[in-house]
Amino acid sequence: MSNSRKTFSMAVAVIVALTVTPMLSGCVNPFAGGNPVRDAIKNATGGKLDVGGTSVPDDFPKEVPIASGKVLFAGAIDTEDGRVWNLTIQASGIADFDGIVSQFEGAGFKSETMGIESESTKTAILSKDNLGVLLVVSKDSKDNWVANYTVTKKKSGS
Repeated sequence: MSNSRKTFSMAVAVIVALTVTPMLSGCVNPFAGGNPVRDAIKNATGGKLDVGGTSVPDDFPKEVPIASGKVLFAGAIDTEDGRVWNLTIQASGIADFDGIVSQFEGAGFKSETMGIESESTKTAILSKDNLGVLLVVSKDSKDNWVANYTVTKKKSGS
């Protein structure tokens, strides 16, 4: 596995772990103030973790097109090779996937793979320069539609 794929995979695993594990363990909001899981992760990363926002972070790459919709979650973490952002945006349905992929193509991104495809989930991996994006459009636990973006940006020279 290439180093960039390994970094991308690790970043995805970190984001998934940060969002899913505390919720499955019964924490009401894993990113609310005073949460021991969040505090432990923040301490372990040297404070390089920003979680729990509901607006696009100021340092989110401008080259990445974002679908219109309410931002439900925004977070970011610094890695040894760069930075990773995660956005979850309210979507209207699975049909939004094709429009979002078209936005990426219009912004010069190349589709590396189209992954999972079903009635309730579609995924794509896209890239441009030093940016990699994992796009997932799916139903959430309440049968609402969301578009989730995991964006990695490698440091120059990495």
